[in-house]
Amino acid sequence: MISMIKKSVFPLVLFISSFCYAQEFITDSLFSNAFLYNYFKTYLEPLQNQSDTVVEPSPFLTPLELPFFDDFSQSNGFPYPDGKKWKNRNVFINSTYPVNPINIGVATFDGLKENGLPYNNSTQTAWGIADYLTSLPIDLSVVLPNDSVYFTFYFQPQGLGNAPETKDSLVLEFYNATDSSWHWRWSAAGSSLKSFKQVHLYVDTLFYDSHFQFRFRNYATLSGNVDHWHLDHVYLNQGRTYNDTSFNDVAVMHISTSLLDKYYAMPWRHYKADTSANMRLSTAMRIRNNSAVTQNVFYRFKINDETNTQQGIHPSAPGNFFIINPYQIYSLTLPILDNPFTFHFPAGNTNCQTYFPVYQYFHLGSGPDFSIRNDTSLYFQHFGNYYAYDDGSAEAAWGVQGAGTKVALEFTPEIADTLSGVDLYFNPYVTNTTNFIFRLTVWSSLIPEVKLYEENVVSYPQYGNINYFHRYHFSSPIVVNGTFYIGWSKISEDPLNVGFDYNLLNNNKLWYNAGQGWTTSSFQGSAMIRPVFGSCNDVFTGEENVETVNRKVSVFPNPANDYINVVTSEKEELFIQIFDVTGKIVIAQSFKQYISINVNHLHNGIMLLRITDNMGNVYATERMVIAK
Repeated sequence: MISMIKKSVFPLVLFISSFCYAQEFITDSLFSNAFLYNYFKTYLEPLQNQSDTVVEPSPFLTPLELPFFDDFSQSNGFPYPDGKKWKNRNVFINSTYPVNPINIGVATFDGLKENGLPYNNSTQTAWGIADYLTSLPIDLSVVLPNDSVYFTFYFQPQGLGNAPETKDSLVLEFYNATDSSWHWRWSAAGSSLKSFKQVHLYVDTLFYDSHFQFRFRNYATLSGNVDHWHLDHVYLNQGRTYNDTSFNDVAVMHISTSLLDKYYAMPWRHYKADTSANMRLSTAMRIRNNSAVTQNVFYRFKINDETNTQQGIHPSAPGNFFIINPYQIYSLTLPILDNPFTFHFPAGNTNCQTYFPVYQYFHLGSGPDFSIRNDTSLYFQHFGNYYAYDDGSAEAAWGVQGAGTKVALEFTPEIADTLSGVDLYFNPYVTNTTNFIFRLTVWSSLIPEVKLYEENVVSYPQYGNINYFHRYHFSSPIVVNGTFYIGWSKISEDPLNVGFDYNLLNNNKLWYNAGQGWTTSSFQGSAMIRPVFGSCNDVFTGEENVETVNRKVSVFPNPANDYINVVTSEKEELFIQIFDVTGKIVIAQSFKQYISINVNHLHNGIMLLRITDNMGNVYATERMVIAK
């Protein structure tokens, strides 16, 4: 029997709402956004901690010109709105929350600040205005009175997140510079999941001034990562009509997923044991025709290595196309180990980790493309020293109630190897975790139950630094050969809520025992539990080291496509050099504390950034990726 549990995201009391089946539970009402929290702490907080004389440069001395358009399809992993168009960064730019989006990437409104923490966690019932998304000033004074300006956007409540209640809302306002006031223009009351809906609005001549602005804001519970709205495809322009609601645009809908057969990620040494057996036969690209006409679409995908050298491309020459009907969602199957194209990642790299950029892209057969940026999906296939079923995004939290319960995730490694620890993603909801006690455990069998290893010391939930996983090292690493199960035996009554990824379904590998024997989870998704092998220091996981956590320099966004920001805590003059993979210096500049560098002219691939003082001493080094 499924029952609804009403609780809160307020610390020490877990959830606003969750579903419970037997002893296992799942909730989409999270306390925070761990990805945003750690991104902010790593890259943006150092900038705010600088002296008052260090400020971000503002090139927007004059208003923007029409047209204004943003579909949030930025491919550089930067989770905030484009500062060239938007004034603030309260919303979360992502591609994991929406369901059947208009294109890849949305702006998500919730109850969290830009640092991923609640606006007000002093009381569980705190409610009010949460996120703002405000445009920079736009010049409408050039619009003739007999011309018309229309404003179009799409929105969706909930998505894969938490549904806003009916008292919650998403609001649009226009700014009139003449009377310096904001005017209500549109709003929607909260509801459960619905398809993306288009809103098409006339802009009154009242707003035809040189500093027009618009803003979205949401009313929400302010004590957690709840009440989600997703905004997409924002377009403002003149010369439009009431019926101008279609765009000659075909768009990728989601980031490409892993090309591996059984896992989202796996250790590089394990993959190399049998490169073909670990590849999927095919992958899919979901695209949407946002136009009112049938489109011929030419497609390709290519795979590079970390030096940006092409390793595979399909088709080998342009020419393959398919037909997509008006407003249709189309799922295109692309071969990987299936005729006419066969590919596996080349195993020549002797490092313990590597990555491969995977591009899926297309272009229209005829006519102008409204948005070229949303025609490409970029995914980095990471190989480190861990296995993962999840994609790193936690849309929910999962756990088992009661003391003495056990949780285990099933893995079958490709080779016998030393299991040295586990990366766990616990959703932050308390600051004092001393009452949340568990013991890390490894089993070789669950039915019958055969324990292979159990930590002598107890553990507590800890929250990762750089990318929200925390690495728990085993006191005594063990060799595993064949299928094993890794997780914990819970000692305390208080529930442990591990991150749960809704985008990838592997719940047949997630086991729990609440006293009635072992059974697999009823909730579809992937638990964020990652076994770690060997001693390779993996930059793609939550491995903590002094150089990374206590960094002297922040570089963001990373990956980057047009610019990077570099921030240090030192006030002396420093020198920055960026090297390509051949060792050639491609950028060299001096700066103090903060600099914004244009990298749009650099080729895609991995770069090394080195900062030195005026004596030539190395101050910091940072690996960065250019991805356009």
